[in-house]
Amino acid sequence: MLAVSTAWNSSRYDDVRRMLEDFRAWGISALELSYRLSSYQLDLLSEIIYESGFSVVSVHNFCPLPRPEVKKRYYCDYYRISSLNEQERKQAVFLTRQTIDTAVKFKSPLVVVHAGMVELKAGYGRHLVNLFREGKVFSEEYRKSLNSFLSAREKAKQPFLEAAEKSLNEILDYAFDRGIKIGLENRYYPAEIPSLTEAEDILPRYNSRGLVYWHDSGHAAANERLLFCPADAFLEKLGRYCAGFHIHDLKGIDDHMAPFSGDDDFSFLKPYFKKNIPLVIEAHSKAAPEEMKTAVARLKEMID
Repeated sequence: MLAVSTAWNSSRYDDVRRMLEDFRAWGISALELSYRLSSYQLDLLSEIIYESGFSVVSVHNFCPLPRPEVKKRYYCDYYRISSLNEQERKQAVFLTRQTIDTAVKFKSPLVVVHAGMVELKAGYGRHLVNLFREGKVFSEEYRKSLNSFLSAREKAKQPFLEAAEKSLNEILDYAFDRGIKIGLENRYYPAEIPSLTEAEDILPRYNSRGLVYWHDSGHAAANERLLFCPADAFLEKLGRYCAGFHIHDLKGIDDHMAPFSGDDDFSFLKPYFKKNIPLVIEAHSKAAPEEMKTAVARLKEMID
């Protein structure tokens, strides 16, 4: 089931009809509602989506986009369910419940959730990204920095994991009562939760309560290139829990490009594609319309 995330064009239009027209032109009739949508856009969308022939396969936390924003954080990371600040953690849970309500409203079966991060000193994980971009990924400096980072993350992780699980318990109770599954997504930065071993621990324990795995191809590729985790490891270990995909391309570790416009290889994903599992193109606005049109056509060939 091929879908497109509204992350690609929701910031371009207040007129949501035009937003849908872009996707219809490529032969797409399934959407993921992204974390960039405002309450105003969602209200307009709810009035026209079914008459327009579209369905919503997933909703990305937080949706609608919360206001006011937390400065110096990205949209979907305004509040963390792993925060040791109880006020922030509760706010993250509250906003996730709002996203679950959005899923119910749009008859979507699943909400994609980020599980927060192990908060280390400022810029620690990003230092590895910067070294990669300087061409030093195979240097002794990078190896030492990676080992130092992994050690620091391991020592600091426990309270953040406990906070994330406390939040997941509250979120899953709310979602289960409403028939919504929660998709735990693999992440881009190595400080983020879950690592592969953390996901292997969490998913079996919560799967019966509606927690599933959501695989992001670009994040997996970036993790491999940062020497943090092989790109195929999450699916090899957690494929049986997989309920959906974000598909986007990357060059180096710059991601969220249109599929087939970068240097990633999607062929190893094909055995995991199933007709009842959504395959969501999660390219951002930097992807050109023609690149998106080509990506839709090629992905349709892969899943047919």
